[in-house]
Formats: sequence, structure tokens, C-alpha cells
Amino acid sequence: MKCRIRRHNHKTPGNTLKFRSSKPYAARKYTDRSFDETTTELNSQRTFWDSFLVDNETSTPCRDTQIIEDFCETERQMATARSRPEIYLDDREHGTNRSREYSDFLTTDDLRRHLKLDRFGIKDQPDADHRQIAIRNLNRDTILVLAQTAACHQRDTLRDAISKHISCATSFRIHERVDGFVTPRLELHLPYLTLRRISSESDEWKARESSGEGESWLDLPSPESNAREGNRLDRFLIKKSHTSIVLCIWDYSKWVGYAFFKGSPADSDGEGDDEADGAENSNAADEIVEDDDPIPRKEIFAPEDDNHNMYADDPIRDPRRFFLRITGVWMRLVLREYAYLVAILESYVKAWQREDRNRILNISYNGPKEDVMELFHRIVKIKQLLSYVSKSISSVVREWNEFNGPNGDIKCLGDIQASHGRLLLKDINVSFVELMRLEQKLISLVTSCEDLTSALKLRMGFEGNQINLESNKLQREAHSLNRESNELQHKAHEVNLDTQRIGRRTTEAAENTSHTTRTNILVRPFWILVSL
Repeated sequence: MKCRIRRHNHKTPGNTLKFRSSKPYAARKYTDRSFDETTTELNSQRTFWDSFLVDNETSTPCRDTQIIEDFCETERQMATARSRPEIYLDDREHGTNRSREYSDFLTTDDLRRHLKLDRFGIKDQPDADHRQIAIRNLNRDTILVLAQTAACHQRDTLRDAISKHISCATSFRIHERVDGFVTPRLELHLPYLTLRRISSESDEWKARESSGEGESWLDLPSPESNAREGNRLDRFLIKKSHTSIVLCIWDYSKWVGYAFFKGSPADSDGEGDDEADGAENSNAADEIVEDDDPIPRKEIFAPEDDNHNMYADDPIRDPRRFFLRITGVWMRLVLREYAYLVAILESYVKAWQREDRNRILNISYNGPKEDVMELFHRIVKIKQLLSYVSKSISSVVREWNEFNGPNGDIKCLGDIQASHGRLLLKDINVSFVELMRLEQKLISLVTSCEDLTSALKLRMGFEGNQINLESNKLQREAHSLNRESNELQHKAHEVNLDTQRIGRRTTEAAENTSHTTRTNILVRPFWILVSL
């Protein structure tokens, strides 16, 4: 685990811009109870798990239920193969900003014990007006704890959030209260891709999910890999990551936030991180000694890097502004990941294409067909990879365009007049604009792959046409020979007929001669007698 180090360029907690809450959600007394207690009192015939997953108000099958059940069943069968969950909890009082004391890392049992306590009215404990629960590597046990400790008004929100996180859905929504029955909900479900170059001999490469989406593209070595030390082949490892952040709001001063993470960039650091960590750790003590100020606690919903200035002890109390702020932080991280991914792909794809163009010039129709198919499949793989990354960006951009459109949920933020609120929206929009530019780069690379495929087809088609022309010439010559042969056969047939006619005439002459001879034999004696 990396050591958290005090950075001198951090903004001092307490100096963050303050703004008056617009209070869009009217204050009301908290009267809800945990869903577990409610189902127990109702003496439900079903198990608690079924009660949480199944919607009692409709007989229509629920897709969220099926997704969660399938995930939990898979977790049960593969319990030892999954990463252990990392759990964080932060409970704060709205007026005083006091927080309940929890350890930095909680176990599942710790989380259950803390969440079983009342949120309000505990002696010598601050109220948990703002509750934040963050879990990395969600599993069946943590889902069960959240379900057992959630309030009734949080059940639908929690079930929807878990389902979307498991399925890596994309969503950017604000659900407003309708007729007082639907709990307001702010949700961000953000899938993104991370790319790291690793050795094909590394444990990370060998332990990759061979059945994962995109696996067929991971066998593309970097062009210069053979020239690297030790002739070690490098591979591109593309991982799917997902972040879910959902705020379930009782009123403007009382809300609960859930954050779920999986596949973070920290899980796939590049080479040299161990050395970098060692250098940081060796200097950590000196740095702490030089600065006696306490290290501010990081915001548990924020990414695990230092590229943001969000601190747990300096919270944003308004749920909508907090939602916009944390969304902006995550969008900047996603933009950095995609910018790195696209830059690497653009560099290597162009190098691959230069190699492929040279191969196309030297390839021959008469050569081995395996060479042609290998080149064709390689171009197709690169095109599929680029299209896959482009579509992953497109899905996120599309959600923002719907949110930011004339009829989008951004209208729910129309009463935020403070300049800080507008800057938060502008910050998010800047990230999406940059994502759109990256998407256009990928589309351009896909087009270049299509041009390369067309060049290969043209090359093979041209050589094929040349061979067809030669074949047609040979066919014409063969046809001419066949005609001459037919003429000779016709003449031979006529000669044969003449021979047959001559033969018949010879036969007739022979017959006449024979007849004459027989006649002479018969007539001669008679002639002799007459002569006498």
C-alpha cells in the first residue's frame, strides 16, 4: 500500500470557496427505518434477501434482481479468486462538521457494526447527516451488509446502483422527487478503459482474464518490442474499470452516498512503480518532519491520486454541488486515462500501418496465402480495437449530451446561481469536449485502417486481374487449337468417307469381275459344242 505523503502544493483545508446552499430539497424530520427492521416486523414469508431484491409493487420480473443474483452466485463459486473488498466510511454532522471516528480500513463486520448504529441521537456521538460509504471490489458479503442496514427509502436506489455497477452501465442522471414518493437521487455510473504496457512474461499478463472482452486484441506486440532489452515481448493490457457514485437524498442536509469502484488505475501501474514507491517512502519521514501540519484526510469518493483538492474535513454540504465536484474530479481522471490510451494507440497503430503498407507492396498473389490472411486479420484486429475504444468513449459522451441537452436533467440545476456551481459544470463540460476530440482521433484511425484494407484488396485484385488476363489468353489459344483440331478431324472424316466410297466401288468391281468369270465358265462349254 502506498504511503500518503503531505504535498506542499495542496490547498489548505478551510480555504475552499464557501457558498450558501440553495436548499432545493425541503428540510423534513427523519422518520425512516432500516429495511431489515421493517421486514422483520412485517413477518415476511420470504427471506430478507428475496425481500430486498424483489419489487413488491409489481409482478413484472426485475432485471436488476437477476443481475445481482447472478453476481452473488458467481461470487459464491469463486470466493477465493476475487480481490478482497476495501471499505471506507465517513459520517458527518451537518451543522458542526464533526465526524464519527472510524479506522481508515474497515472489514465487512466493522461496516455492519457501524451501520447498525442509529444515524441520529446517539449520546456523545455526532449525527450522521452526511453518510458516505465507499467500497472497492464489491462482493456478496458487502452487498448483504448494505442491504441489511439501508433505510427503506434507500432500497430502490441501492439496488439500482449495485446492479448498474455490476453490469458496468453508463449513466449520468438526476432523479427528482415526484409527488413526494420518489426519493431524489443523483447518480454517476462511469465505465472507462485503462491501458498499460507490460511484459508477456509478467504475472499480470499470465493472470489476465482470457475470456474477457477484447482478449483477441491483446496479442498485438508493440512494434519496437524486439529491440527492447533481452528481446522481451511487450503486450498491451487493456482493463475495464468502473466507478459508481450515487447520492440518496432525504433533504438538503441529510443524505447518504454510495461509491463503488473496480479496476482502478492503481491496480495496473506501469513499470518502475516499485522503485518510485521506494523513493517516496524513503523521503516520507523527512517530509513529514519538515511539515508539522496534520495530513488532511482525503475524500473517500475521490480517486486515489493527488490530482484533486477534495478533503473529508472540508466537505461540500450541498448534495448537488458535491455531486458536480466529485463528477468533475472523476472525469479529469477518465480523460487522463483515455488521453494516454489514445496517444499510445495512435503512435503504435501508425507504426503498424507503416509496416503493413510495406508488406502490401511486397506481397504477391502467387505467394503463400497464409501471408495474405495474416496481414488481413492483423488489420481487422487493429480496427476492432480502435472501434472498441471509440465506442467506450462514445457511450460516456452520449450520456453527457443527454444530460446537458435542452430536455436533460441539467434543468434540475437551474437554481444554482453561484459562480462556483457554474464553474463546476464548466469543468465537467471541458472534460467531455476533450473526450469528443479523442473520439474523433480514433474514428480517423479506423478510417485509415479501412483505407489499408482497401489497398490490400486493390493490390490482390490487380494481381488477380493480371493472372485472369493471362488465363484468358491461354484459354483463347486453347480454343484456337481446339478449332484447328476440329477442322483436322472433319477433314479426316471426309477422307474416311472417300475411303469408304472407294472401298465400296472396289467391292462392286470385284463382284462384277467374279460374275463375269462365272459366266465365262458356264458359257465356254456351250460355245465349244456349237463350234463343233
